[in-house]
Amino acid sequence: MGEEVVLLQNVPPDRRQSMWVAVLDAGVCALGSHTSLELAGFRSFASEAETIHLIVPRGDKVTRFDGVQVHESRRLHPEQTVFTEGLPRTPTARAVLDAAAWQPYPRFAATMVAAAVQALGELDLVRMCRQFCLLLPDRQVPRRDASGVWRYLDAEWHLPGGVVVLEVDGKHHMDADLWQADMRRERSIVIGRTFVLRATNFEVRHEPAYLVRDLRALGVPLTSELSESRAPLTE
Repeated sequence: MGEEVVLLQNVPPDRRQSMWVAVLDAGVCALGSHTSLELAGFRSFASEAETIHLIVPRGDKVTRFDGVQVHESRRLHPEQTVFTEGLPRTPTARAVLDAAAWQPYPRFAATMVAAAVQALGELDLVRMCRQFCLLLPDRQVPRRDASGVWRYLDAEWHLPGGVVVLEVDGKHHMDADLWQADMRRERSIVIGRTFVLRATNFEVRHEPAYLVRDLRALGVPLTSELSESRAPLTE
C-alpha cells in the first residue's frame, strides 16, 4: 500500500488496520487529534473524527493515503508518545487541544474541550440549578470503588437524611459496554449510603423541569429554603 507496508489481503483494510498502515509506513509518528482521542475512548461528535490524523516530524516525507490527514510538527517528541494497543498516539491533553485548534470555529473548539473533559453536562447542570434556584451540588466528587480505585461522581447534594447523587450521561454512555461498566461502578460506590439519579445531557439541557422535580422530591432545596428545616429523606 505504501513504500514500507504491504497488505496481504484482498479486501480493503478496516479502520484499525488503516491506522497501522499509516503508522508503519511513516516511521517516526503519532496518531493525533480526534484519532488519538478515539483510541483513548472518547466518542467524538465531529466529522473530522472520520479522518485518521497522523502527526510526523516537520519536513518528513510520507505516503499520502486516502482518509489519512498528515500534520507536520516541530513538537513531536518520541519520549512523549503514549501507546494504545500498540499504536502510537499523542497524549490525550495534546490531542484535545489539537482537535480544537485544527478547525475554524471558536465555539466548536470550546465545546470540544469541554466535552473531552466531560464538563459539558456539568456546565448545563450548573445552568439548570441557577435557572430553578436549586442548591448547587458538589461536583466531580472523588470516591473509591470496591477495588480501591478513585472514581468521580458528577454531582452530590449532602442532605440531613442522606446524600443525593446525580450522574449525567452523554451519548457515549449508551454503548452497551460502557452502560454495564457505569452500572457496576455505581453499585460499588453508592450501596447503602446514597440516593442515585441518572439523567442524560439532553434532559439537563432541554427538559430540566422533570429532573428538578425529582431532585426536589428527594429533598434538594431551593436556595431560598436553606435557612428552613427540612424533613429527612425516606427510603
